[in-house]
Amino acid sequence: MDETNPYAPPTTAPELVQEKFEDGRVWRDGQLMVIRSGAAIPQRCFVTGKPTNTSVDISLTWPGPFPHRLFSDWLGRKVKLSVPINPAVYRDHVRAVNFGFARLIFGITLVGCTLMLWGMSISWITLMFGALLIITGFYSCSRQPIALNILRVEDDLLILRDVHQDCLAELPPWK
Repeated sequence: MDETNPYAPPTTAPELVQEKFEDGRVWRDGQLMVIRSGAAIPQRCFVTGKPTNTSVDISLTWPGPFPHRLFSDWLGRKVKLSVPINPAVYRDHVRAVNFGFARLIFGITLVGCTLMLWGMSISWITLMFGALLIITGFYSCSRQPIALNILRVEDDLLILRDVHQDCLAELPPWK
């Protein structure tokens, strides 16, 4: 009879195996980055091209040709991607989102106060300024940390344009 305890902690540390970069999953085709589904992207910031260990998950919808753009939420192809990003770039994005949220709140407050004091002669100016603050604040709050320029999305393939040259330099060329 075996007297080892099945609930005892292991006596040796498990060997951690990290998936290595495979040539067939991410490559460059001229100025384009081609990414297969499930690929590990090299850890270089898409904005600055500097090595990084920080990444951000981005969910996108690619609308495709013109008729589909009208119904992109239903007909578009959904893409989820973990994009490497420099911590300084991400910090600037968070700062811009917080500033946009402050503009949004200030714009809503300004419009509310203007509507309560509608009889004043300058109320239409403050109403327009408040509406402008609401629109720009909403835009700043809802933007992604990285603007990806998607050329095409196929079944298991994502093709990106305008990726930093240092990111492309690490990738193997298309054969």
